[in-house]
Amino acid sequence: DTLNFKTVIASLGNEQALTGINAPPSISIPTGPYCGGDMVTIESSGDFTSYTFSSGGNVLQSGMDSTYTFTVTGNDTIIVTSIGTCTYRDTLPIDLASFPDPQLTATPDTICLGDSTFLIVANGFTNVLWNTGANVQFIFASNPGIYWAEVTDTNGCTSRDSVEIFTYPPVLPTIVGIPGPPLCDGDTVTLSTGDPYVSYSWSTGDTTPTIQLTTSQSLGVNVVDSNGCSEGAFANILFNPAPNPSVSISGNTLTVNPTFSSYQWLLNGVPIAGA
Repeated sequence: DTLNFKTVIASLGNEQALTGINAPPSISIPTGPYCGGDMVTIESSGDFTSYTFSSGGNVLQSGMDSTYTFTVTGNDTIIVTSIGTCTYRDTLPIDLASFPDPQLTATPDTICLGDSTFLIVANGFTNVLWNTGANVQFIFASNPGIYWAEVTDTNGCTSRDSVEIFTYPPVLPTIVGIPGPPLCDGDTVTLSTGDPYVSYSWSTGDTTPTIQLTTSQSLGVNVVDSNGCSEGAFANILFNPAPNPSVSISGNTLTVNPTFSSYQWLLNGVPIAGA
């Protein structure tokens, strides 16, 4: 007997047998429409030796693997060509229900330590979940790190966007005095903040980088750096009272009262060596 080959129109969907008289493949695909970002797997089953998945004239996958998994990014049409004794071609429309675009923004995205910034989900989504656990359209953030918000639209499609919050280097002013302690009555000390800053506000009312003191007091300074970040520093400045010695004489012995840590005797204004 002679087997006559002919073109066969398959009875399943829009599957068309191009050559041969073999049974058409069974094509399985999750029911659409799909959300943007969904992972969809197409499978062609039957007695075939190779499979080609293509879209818009471009081959997406070809070989012995009968399954093809892809991420939905928009409306598309995927053609599945199952090749064996017969060749079948199935045209599968990929319908996109929606692709939510939350567009998360931070104003600003870099803040000073201790400050906070405003994060908001644009485009009017009302079903919002933040990684902080909040369920509102906007939040305030004060810590550096990555923040994300996941939205769900009316089609039940979800999407997520993220933004990273940074902090400027810390402002660490320190009140430095020249000369350093100990200070005595009659001395003058010049105070500064060590590093240079854009502006200064001393508790004395001064706004200069340095100030001078001649009396004991507690004071502070608030500085602002080039990023607009501010911080304060405080110090207690102590001037020790000048010693008030008294000298008594007993016979050939001179005695200084009260007791001091060191002494230098003078004769007619000239230091006495070793005394």
